Amino acid sequence: MTSEKARAAWWLQHAEAGDGVAMVEVAERFERGAGVARSQETALHWYRKATRAGVTLAPALVGETVFEADPIAGIVWLMLGFERAPSGDDANAVMAASLTAYEPRLSDEAIQAAQVWADACRERDGWPDDVPATHGLRDPFRPRPPTPALPTREPRTAEHLIKRVAFGPWSTALPPAAQVETIHAGQHLRATWGGAYTQHLVWATLAPGVDIETYVKRSASSTARLWKPDAKADRFLLRGLDTTSCVFSGLGPSAGQRALKRFVTRDDQVAVLTAVAAVAAFEAKRESLEAIADGVSMVIAQA
Repeated sequence: MTSEKARAAWWLQHAEAGDGVAMVEVAERFERGAGVARSQETALHWYRKATRAGVTLAPALVGETVFEADPIAGIVWLMLGFERAPSGDDANAVMAASLTAYEPRLSDEAIQAAQVWADACRERDGWPDDVPATHGLRDPFRPRPPTPALPTREPRTAEHLIKRVAFGPWSTALPPAAQVETIHAGQHLRATWGGAYTQHLVWATLAPGVDIETYVKRSASSTARLWKPDAKADRFLLRGLDTTSCVFSGLGPSAGQRALKRFVTRDDQVAVLTAVAAVAAFEAKRESLEAIADGVSMVIAQA
């Protein structure tokens, strides 16, 4: 038995004995597959048991886990958990933040359905899995906002960028000497060249109801301890792709570096390119970095 499996067995023993904190630990282990076979269904089972054992944060964990599959249920779990946590409890701040992130993704009809469901739970002093939903909404998400009219921009040209690499639905042009590595299940491309420059290109699918401006703001706020935006993001169309470009200065462990960050979307596919260089070298290489960023495009076969 590996040490990881032994730790999982220890936590499971305490969870089965009624320890709420252990129940959350066991649930997280099943969600990650740490020492046990990964199972979201089993993770939800233990998150729900932790809720009934009085762990104030557990309803938020249930809500966040079920949201993508059943967004109305996810919001109801968060609403009830927020209401039922004691005043001043640390879990309140977590659930308030989750509600702020998830609620705007739902349509007005979905929010109304969630309120009706939450009222039924309050009347029965139960949780959403005690009180069946009756709404029957097929599409609870808010429609994706239309792409606004944007200024166009001609791509920069760089003849030295002749190595084109495809990954996922995207491709990018790189210098011939670039060393390329694809990681994280093919969603992250990392390229280095010249001993001083690193390019990261990550792609993902936008969640329903999230547009590129929201995505950019969330990305910038999530890295605020490492990077500070130098100026307002510049948004434009490049080859028909909705594109936003920003320059960031490093903070903390990223001090002394500058990054060009480019967000590119088509429909619900988003690519994020980050080119990082030392501050002293950044401006001298800015044109080259911009050309590399402009080289990101949808693979023609999947465009």
